[in-house]
Parts: sequence; C-alpha cells; structure tokens
Amino acid sequence: MVSYLTPGIYIEEIVATETRPANVWRDDCTALTAAATEKLDIVPMGTAAFIGITARAGAADELLRNPTLVKSWREFVDQFGEDTGPGYLPAAVHGFFANGGPACIIVSLGLISVDEHGIRLPDLRAHDFMDAINDRAGLGAIRPGHEPGLLCIPDIMALLQQGALDIEWAHAIQQTMIDYCEYHHNCTAILDTIPTLKPDEAHHWRMQFQYDTSRAVLYYPWLICAAGDGRPARAVPPCGHIAGVMMRTQIEHGVQKTPANEILRDVADLELHVTRAEQEILNPVGINLVQATPEGEIRVWGARTLSSDSAYRLIKTRRVMMTAQRSIERAVSWAIFATLDRPARERICCTIQQLLHRLWQAGALVGASEADAYYLVEHLDPDTPSLYVVETGLALDAPGVFKRFRVVFFTDDVIPDLAEPEHAAPDYSRDLVDEQPPPDIFVSYSRKDWDEFVEPLVASLRENGLSIWVDQHLLQGGQDWMDEINHALKLCRLMILCVSPDALQSRYVKLEYRQFFNTNKPILPVICHPAELPAELGGIQYLPYAEQDTLIARARQLLAVDDDPSLPT
Repeated sequence: MVSYLTPGIYIEEIVATETRPANVWRDDCTALTAAATEKLDIVPMGTAAFIGITARAGAADELLRNPTLVKSWREFVDQFGEDTGPGYLPAAVHGFFANGGPACIIVSLGLISVDEHGIRLPDLRAHDFMDAINDRAGLGAIRPGHEPGLLCIPDIMALLQQGALDIEWAHAIQQTMIDYCEYHHNCTAILDTIPTLKPDEAHHWRMQFQYDTSRAVLYYPWLICAAGDGRPARAVPPCGHIAGVMMRTQIEHGVQKTPANEILRDVADLELHVTRAEQEILNPVGINLVQATPEGEIRVWGARTLSSDSAYRLIKTRRVMMTAQRSIERAVSWAIFATLDRPARERICCTIQQLLHRLWQAGALVGASEADAYYLVEHLDPDTPSLYVVETGLALDAPGVFKRFRVVFFTDDVIPDLAEPEHAAPDYSRDLVDEQPPPDIFVSYSRKDWDEFVEPLVASLRENGLSIWVDQHLLQGGQDWMDEINHALKLCRLMILCVSPDALQSRYVKLEYRQFFNTNKPILPVICHPAELPAELGGIQYLPYAEQDTLIARARQLLAVDDDPSLPT
C-alpha cells in the first residue's frame, strides 16, 4: 500500500481474484437511515471533452482556452462557429450530438484565419495541447469531481496533415491524453489513427507506440461524414462519433452495456472497408473497427481497451469499475474528516454495500446472487492507526471472478477502538510458516490454463504426496496478493512452470520464474501448450504434460538433491 501525505479517500486497484473471502462484511445496515439510503446515487460517468480549433470563441474571444459546456449543436455553432476548413473539431462535435451525446465540454485553443489562400489553421504546437490538458487554463480549470469521462482531440490529425506536428509529437499528445485519464481515474481517451492508413499500416501505428492502458481506446478507419447544413461530405477521425455512441448507450442502457454493434449516425461511408482477415489482425491488438453491414448500416464493431491486462480488456469492464469507484468516493466523502469510530465505519460499509447492491440490481454486476456479484472486507491495522481500508470485489464479467480495489481512508487522527473486526481475515503467511510445514513446490501458471491443465496436475501431484503451493487455493481475498506470492517463492524449493503461450506472456509468471532463476533454485518446465521457451530458460530440461509419472519422479529427485547437500547438483 502506498504512503499518503494528506487526509482523504484514496482508491487503489489490486489484482483480480477468483476466490471470494470467507470473512466478508455483511450487515442489515440499520446504521444507515432511510433518508441516507435515499440520497445514495450511482454517479454516471462524465460527458466528453473536445480540445481543438474553432472559428471563434465567444463574441469577443472570451471563451478562448476556457472550458465551456455546450448542450447542443446549435449552441456550439452560436458560441464557436462551424466551419474550420481543414480542422476536425466541429465535425467531431456534430457527430457527438448526432449520435446521442447530451452535452460536452469545449476547449478552443486557437481560431482559424481567412486570407487569399483560403481558411488557415492557427500556428499551434504540441505543447499547446499538453498545456490545455494539464494547466489551470484548460481542463485543469474544471472543478474537481466534474472532470470529463471521455477525452477527444481530433485536431491532432489536422495539424499532422498541415505539417505543424510530426508523428512523434502526435504520439506525445496522445500519451498526455492517456496520462490525464490515468491520473483522474474516471476518464477514457478516445484516440484516432492518422488518415488513409491501410490495415497493415494501422497495425504498425498501434505497435509502434505500444500504448498499454485500460483508460484509452483506438478506432479505425476514418469516417466519411454525411453532407448537410452546408457541410460537405468529408473524411473525419471517428473519435467524436464514438464518444456520442458511448454516451447514448450509457444513457439508454447503463455503463454495463458494451458500446458495440451500435449504429453510427451522421456517417455516409467509411474511408476504407476492412475484410474479415484484416479484422483478425487488428482486433487482437486493441484496434476497434467501424464496419459497414450488408444492409448499408455503419456500425461500431469493437469495444476493447488498449490494455494488455485481460482483466480490463473490455471498455465496459473499465467503465463499470470507474462508475463504482466514482459513486463510492462521492457517497463516503463525508468521512474525510470524521472520527472513524465503529459507528462511522459501519456507516461507511453500509453505504458501500448499498451502492453495490444497486449496481447489481441495475445489471452492472454479474451473478444470480449478491454473494456471486460483490463483496467487501474491512481492515484495521494497529501498526497504521490512521488508516482504515475497505476492500471491494466486483464480478464484472463472470460470477465469482472479482475485480478488486481498496477504498483507503487516511486521517490525521488515531482511529478509536482500533482493533481488527471480529471477522478479520486470518494471517495466511503466519499460518503457512508456524502451523504447517512449508510447501516444497511452487506451481507457476496462467489462469487460462487452470481448468484444462493446471488443476488436474496439482491434484495428481498432491495425490502422490508432494507438497504444493498454488495461489488458486491458498490465497484468500483481503490479503496482499503480491506479498503472499513473494513469501511462497521464498519458501518453496522447486518450481513447476506450466508452459503455454499465455503463461510465457504473463508478467506475473515471468516475475515468478525469474525470482527462482536468480536464487539458483531448480525450475521444472511442463509443456501444456506448445511454446518456445525464452532464452533465459533455454538450457533447462522440460517434460511434456502427458509424462506426469516422469514429472513426479523428477520432482522427487530434485527435492532429494536439495535435502542432501552431499549429492552432486
């Protein structure tokens, strides 16, 4: 857990678990009055913000660089004008409202000019966009708690086409968008590719910059905007239209509705049509497609984030999590400077429980029962008497598979009656060391391989008398996941590495086998799915999964060598 410098409420996301803890907090919530319950609301995600170039900025340019809320296309035209020539912000805003967006924030960075050569864009550079995102004059001027839920900068591409930006600076602005969303937690950046890219070039664009975040999405290809209201048909980046679709699905169905297979309005055609084979190349790397159907409709055909973490690969998963966190933060904000005695803590837990119950009733959490859909566990630590923690698990994709986060209350005061709750979680590390012999074998694996390979293998090893540590069984929710892993890695004398492409791509599997490798403890790879071992494991003998008798004999041999230091190694 991180250190805190000022009193407040902090949200910390932790690793997902497939185990619901036995020590969950549960109450009839008599501490929460009916009046207080009525005031509990699911706080919707904020609307979209657009940063870019406009024809004007108010009657006397007083809106220049000032975030301004507009509630309709007509209001946007009245305040900021319409045609920006080669700029894309008005087209994006028109697409936002046409697709159901209710209101949006506009930050105008500069105005077009007209001379004998036609309409010209202002002389803007990358730092102008970065300042608009970070400084008090731009999005930083928005009151805390009212930040946008979606962020679009379509004019990155206009300035790239004009030559005012190069590819690296365009990437730097998009990275600043991502950083803003990561910092504020409750925002998603909608990114565009550069225009006229072929599918293999779009794939290269994605891989070149290696964005890795669940708070950004990327859409391809560009759209051909329908002509109308004096606007010619033209190719535009898709971010504004996508933002409108996201807001429309949120309003009509809730954030749990995946914003995919939705019709795009204000679109006549696509700049390029993608084949099924090309889609199979783009989709796995997080490029969401816009596709034309045989009926002539233009539909959103993907809903992935740019995260390599499978737990947050879908937009709706991240947006439901953000909604839950945002709602909880606002509902318990009264507790920042409150005395966190037992009645106050009961009120906090009741508030969170009631909010999660409402999310479950709304269909945002998965599970036939509340026990399958969510849990919360409270923690008090005598060594940190100013911290009170409520761990929360939400089933967002499958019942009983929980995405977890901590709600941390940090106060300047010492929390009264400081003691662990009566149903406190057991100290598994202490039990592991003091009350039972340490395990011998650490099993490292990808969760995708659990059902087919790992669970039967672990059962076979245990039936043959081998002492196994595997996180599927020993870790309980409410514990510090990484601390438990590291403790087990130190205790175990042999690692069985269940090899598959998914396992070798897992950051956690790499950390596990590298810790064994660096401490010169033996690793025994078992090939579950064919995969090329990394160079650092290239000299280690491996066994096919089917040869489990040989595996058991080899494991016993390696453990025997470790028991008898006189034997050669």
